[in-house]
Amino acid sequence: MSSFGSPSGRRRRVEGGRRYAHQVRVTAEEEARLVARASAAGVSVPRLMVEAAVADGQASATELRELGYELVKLRKLAGNMANNVNQVTVHAHVHNQLSEDTEATLAAARKVYRKIDETVEAVIATLEQR
Repeated sequence: MSSFGSPSGRRRRVEGGRRYAHQVRVTAEEEARLVARASAAGVSVPRLMVEAAVADGQASATELRELGYELVKLRKLAGNMANNVNQVTVHAHVHNQLSEDTEATLAAARKVYRKIDETVEAVIATLEQR
């Protein structure tokens, strides 16, 4: 198992510790880019650099974790959309007509399900790289 998977954002301990440290000098422009990428990924600059180096052209642990978080959010959103579609269906059955927001609800549901498909495809493509 990777040492990058801790939910707290900290790397897992390894027996014997991490005894090696590296100092890297960067330009102001490189620093800005590193800080921006690390911030977007929710990790420190050193962790970003280590993950990028050991990923060997594959998705980093942080990228995989972000895809997982996205799937969890989409699952919740899909549940909400299913509830909305159910409400539209109940209205149609009770009143024998479609409600005013039927088209908008169905369009939103289709958009959510397309996003789910895209995210699942991204996860599969990422895992196939490993």
